Amino acid sequence: EFDVAERLSKEARRGVADDDRVDRRALLLQSEVAKADALITAGRPRDALEILTRVRPRMELSQQAYMRVDYVALMSAALGDLGRFEDALPFASEAVELGRTRFGPQASQTLGAMFSQAQLFAAVGRFEEAKATAGHVLASFTRIYGLDHDHTRKAQDILRRIVARAG
Repeated sequence: EFDVAERLSKEARRGVADDDRVDRRALLLQSEVAKADALITAGRPRDALEILTRVRPRMELSQQAYMRVDYVALMSAALGDLGRFEDALPFASEAVELGRTRFGPQASQTLGAMFSQAQLFAAVGRFEEAKATAGHVLASFTRIYGLDHDHTRKAQDILRRIVARAG
């Protein structure tokens, strides 16, 4: 019995050590994603893109779904800020899908991703999709926040600009 207990104890310790390594890797990855977010906010999308590109292989293997949502949204933002709208659009679309799956269709993360997607649709000349997506976001923000909320007013402004650009 002692041998069995000792073997199980060693397996448990090994499992804890493996869990600790996984947790450390997840924290390091999360730290890199947070740095990229701060760089985008600071107006340094090129530096953010460098970090996001470097961590991409690890992100692809990560089991941290919430981090994946942030990652694809940040990739979209960095590429969009650099004027690489066609490259940014697949990341924005993935952020929308992940947001729907992870948080739900009316969650602020999902609607924020849709808002970015609408702007990218307009940037690449896909105005019908841009109008439909921005209109959906505006309707959701109006229902959730009311007419006087900053999110609703910003969505109204973006939709107005998209309609004006579409002609």
